[in-house]
Amino acid sequence: MDEARLDTPAAIDEHLTRVLTRAERARYGVRFVLCDRDNRVRVHCPVDEPPPFADGDGPRGTVAAFAASLTREPPGGGVLVVLTRPGSGAVSASDRAWFHATYEVCRAARVRVLGVYLVTPADLREILLDDAL
Repeated sequence: MDEARLDTPAAIDEHLTRVLTRAERARYGVRFVLCDRDNRVRVHCPVDEPPPFADGDGPRGTVAAFAASLTREPPGGGVLVVLTRPGSGAVSASDRAWFHATYEVCRAARVRVLGVYLVTPADLREILLDDAL
């Protein structure tokens, strides 16, 4: 993986624009971008068939699996969660479920969240707390 440093929203936008293909942006998926303590990208972990959000444990269990990998040595890593799907950039119930699962699980595991992003064929945006309420 490259040495991209995801320190700012602009750096995250640039990185995601560069690494996600149009086909990836147009299909349902979730991608966990695991970073070191300096926010340098270490690995992208795409999940092409994410569990349904209606199953309350689906998003939580998936986030927990990746968060656990960041609790081992070396400490201080962070995760960027990227939701991809067709359609508009309007935040959906599924997007909100992934947002809440990410922050709840990572807070409990003491893993830094670099953000939760929604990427569609036409849009790339960070999901903010106001979007998820």
